[in-house]
Amino acid sequence: MVDKKTVITVCIDDFAIKKRESYGTTMVDISNHKIIDMINSRDYENVSKWLKTYPNIQIISRDGL
Repeated sequence: MVDKKTVITVCIDDFAIKKRESYGTTMVDISNHKIIDMINSRDYENVSKWLKTYPNIQIISRDGL
């Protein structure tokens, strides 16, 4: 279980579940390179909603570490 208060840096990377049909997004804690979560979307609204549940995030990176 991830303590949301300790995550301050996150990398988000989208991937194809089925090319041109469905996509997901992986959230990785940059400080320890561990996957925090995966969501079944890469849409801005869904990723933004997820990010807002982590109140201490200061840095967001995209597409790999």
